[in-house]
Amino acid sequence: MTVTAQELTSQGVALGREQRLGEAAQCFEQAIRIDPNFALAHRNLGYARELLGNMEGALASYRRAVELNPTAVDVLKRLGEALYKTGAIVQAAECFQRACELAPENSAAFNDLG
Repeated sequence: MTVTAQELTSQGVALGREQRLGEAAQCFEQAIRIDPNFALAHRNLGYARELLGNMEGALASYRRAVELNPTAVDVLKRLGEALYKTGAIVQAAECFQRACELAPENSAAFNDLG
């Protein structure tokens, strides 16, 4: 029986909830090997990498997820937050601006950084 990218991503999410972040990241990486264009796996890998302290890897994953799904407000927000944490304030602001344009009803949520 072949495991799908979706199944591996679901398994990774479950592992992440158990704080087994390294194993979760491995599931997301496997999912991406199966389906390199699976934006959700890239997003989740970015979050796992961020929690593991790998900001460079997190940024790369978030950026790929945004490339694949440029209207995903949650990914734009995560990318913006990661950029903000690394000191890339202008790039972070651009992400938040795009997210606000896509979901103006949520714009207040982006005003409370710090």
